[in-house]
Amino acid sequence: MIIPDSVTTIGRDAFYNNDLTSVTIPNSVTTIGVEAFYDNDLTSDAFLGDFGTFSLDMFEENLDLATITYVQGATGWDNPQRTFTPDTGQTGSVTAEAAAASPATPAAPTATAGDSQASVTWTKPADGGSTITGYTVTSAPGGKTCTTSNADTLTCDVTGLTNGTAYTFSVTATNGLGTSAASAASSSVTPAAPPVPTAATPVPTSPLWLLGIMAGLLSLLGMRKLRKA
Repeated sequence: MIIPDSVTTIGRDAFYNNDLTSVTIPNSVTTIGVEAFYDNDLTSDAFLGDFGTFSLDMFEENLDLATITYVQGATGWDNPQRTFTPDTGQTGSVTAEAAAASPATPAAPTATAGDSQASVTWTKPADGGSTITGYTVTSAPGGKTCTTSNADTLTCDVTGLTNGTAYTFSVTATNGLGTSAASAASSSVTPAAPPVPTAATPVPTSPLWLLGIMAGLLSLLGMRKLRKA
């Protein structure tokens, strides 16, 4: 059974004799009453929040209960490998696990300038225990952005930039639990228009008829020189 996030309090004997085999308690719950899960068939329980100090007698008469998983660092658990002994006499173990959270802060991305845009690339950060659903890249100055929509697309193009202006870029990662802090800024890059090709100097050409006339004149001049000789 997964208790809804709308629940904040589980009262005394709230699930008395319900034949439950497992239960997941959300982080919205702040109070759990005595013997709240008394006399069930629980084999495992998972706590998704920090409930402070409370008593494990909430699980009395659960003969098959062996493992309780809780958020590591929760104040109500004084030892990650603490054992408990319900009144039934059966001994189980408590297992610590990292709480799911927003993704870790990505490392600074790299950027390559283009014409009025920049291509930005980064590496995947730790997902915090929940799959990354996308990334957002933001420019400075200007706040221009581009986004991706899955964990493995690690590049995107920020468009609408001003050529000749230097920009840096930061990236955030998002999962189902939230958005990371922004990364450190990339190195500065400056978009620029591509250079205008230099026009080639035309090579003078002469029509064939003109070349024929010139050849004839040269031949005539040669013959006159021979006669004078």
